[in-house]
Amino acid sequence: MPSGLAKTEAGSAEIRERSHALPRHARTLLVLADGTRNADQLLAMVQGATPADIALLLDAGLVAETGRSRAAAAAPAAAPAPAAAPAAEPAAPEPAKEEESALGYRELYDSLNALSKEQLGLFKGYKFALDIEKANGLEGLREVAQRLIEEVERVKGESAAQMVRRALGMRR
Repeated sequence: MPSGLAKTEAGSAEIRERSHALPRHARTLLVLADGTRNADQLLAMVQGATPADIALLLDAGLVAETGRSRAAAAAPAAAPAPAAAPAAEPAAPEPAKEEESALGYRELYDSLNALSKEQLGLFKGYKFALDIEKANGLEGLREVAQRLIEEVERVKGESAAQMVRRALGMRR
């Protein structure tokens, strides 16, 4: 199974501090790298991203391969083996937490800015950038995220909206 890509501590610091001059696609990949998706899945989520963007993040130490992808992580939980049951129990709260909101304030803020411009273009993206700046806390960002998903669905269709929904860790 391909391994997932997750932000390292340096990657999380990069999201906050923007100390590297990362290309837009690479920065979006960094924001989305949460350990549940492999490189191919991340590339499919970010239009225009290339394997060179992933290589840049790996070489800079901003992301690292985890041992397993989301599909691999789900397989042991489905196995009825008694030995796997204790290991599956601590992992059970994670998917519930992820469905509620996989991203914290800063990650959601960065993801919204990147995805709004990428999915809707410069002018509509700018309108959402203003809404993002006006948002009051995490709950305000979630409201903007929901409006972004609805707008992407209206403009680009359900498939694109589903990709944005997954990238933002939002439930349907």
